[in-house]
Amino acid sequence: MPVATKNRLFLIIIAALFLLLCACADDHSAWRLPDACNGDCQVARDAATFADAVANATDAWNECICVENATITAAVTIVKPLTLVGRGPASRIVAPAGQKGLILRADGITLRDIEISSDTVALDVSQAQRVTLERVTLRALSPAADHTAFALAMNDTDLTFVDSTLTGDPATATAVGDISGGKVFFTAVTATGFGAQGLIVTGGATLSWTGGGMSDIRTENAALFIDDATVELSDVAIEQITTPTSGNILYGGRGIIATEGTTLDITDSAVRDCSSIGLLIDGTARAIIAGSAIADNALTGIWVQNGTAGAGHLTISDSTITGNRAAGVALFRSCGIDISDTRIEKTTATLWHDDLIGDGLTAYGNELADKNCPLNLTRVTFADNVRAGFIVDGVEGTRPLAGISFSAVKVERSAADAPGKYGVIIQNGTAPADLMAGVTANPFSDADAALDTPLPLMTEEQIVNGTTYQR
Repeated sequence: MPVATKNRLFLIIIAALFLLLCACADDHSAWRLPDACNGDCQVARDAATFADAVANATDAWNECICVENATITAAVTIVKPLTLVGRGPASRIVAPAGQKGLILRADGITLRDIEISSDTVALDVSQAQRVTLERVTLRALSPAADHTAFALAMNDTDLTFVDSTLTGDPATATAVGDISGGKVFFTAVTATGFGAQGLIVTGGATLSWTGGGMSDIRTENAALFIDDATVELSDVAIEQITTPTSGNILYGGRGIIATEGTTLDITDSAVRDCSSIGLLIDGTARAIIAGSAIADNALTGIWVQNGTAGAGHLTISDSTITGNRAAGVALFRSCGIDISDTRIEKTTATLWHDDLIGDGLTAYGNELADKNCPLNLTRVTFADNVRAGFIVDGVEGTRPLAGISFSAVKVERSAADAPGKYGVIIQNGTAPADLMAGVTANPFSDADAALDTPLPLMTEEQIVNGTTYQR
């Protein structure tokens, strides 16, 4: 055979082999793979190939699995480090009825661009480190009778959750989930559309949440229930929280409950449009609110109860508390309150027993007789509250209420026909001698002085419903 013919034949064979290899290789450009994958992954197209890919991953190699645009019916436990990447919303893992979606029991797991659904728990993570979720949707499906479906369940895990969504069905018993222990970071995470429970954070957990928020949650508890945990909210909106049809406005539909041992920090955020209390602070819980809005809640903006162990139960600065019913801020047997550079306004009326009430700030209890149990107001403005700007009821006749202090406090009325009857009322106790010197404006001072009958206040301790639901 001539040399030229041999060369041509050799080139033809090489070209054919190259085309064959290209045709057989998977194209992974459709997946946003992290650098650790080196552009390569095992492709899962159905339940069988997904199970094989998980089984073939090794502890020694951080395996990458690419999920096609397909709905894969599977319930899988992952016990080794790996990266699971979908192509977007059409890449779905749906658990069979009555089973959890994904169970993670290893360090160094990453999920990206995928949706996971279950009628029990979409994602269950326990005792794992370095778990990362990016652009992930966790969906709680309608559960079996007498059960609740959770989007997320976590125990003693360090997890980072970014640009993601938790969602359910507001018409059925679905819940955002629970976090017990561990360190959790949410960035641009939204939780919306649940019918039984919001998110419970407990067991010494730390949650730092920046951007996103919670909405359209029906609960007999609160959208965010915190017990013995530390939570920081920044640029987060909690809104449109309602009570189920059979529920009671006094005990459900709350935005946030912070109870024993909790530290809560709210910055540049909003709690609004709840069908009950916006923020309830109970017992030894402590909250700091800065640059935020507590607005348009149907049964007080902020309620603080049984917080009597010194200072620091509630600190508010540079915030607006507006349009809430009954009271902007209500203190029940509580002190350790410091409010500065804040506007408390436009509280609307509600019928409490046989009385119409609607005040900027109310405080009930003899705790304020202790100068070491303070209520300090600095540069606080009360405006257009339907009944009074500020009312303290010391319960016990003429006892001095030494814990109250004012500096540059104002009561305003935006127009002659704007709401308001009273400015600053101290009843069933006496004000410190220099208290009123700290009030720089009060158009209702004559009405305050003429009042000879104590004004009724909400004086019933709120029940803190920490009920959790069966999975």
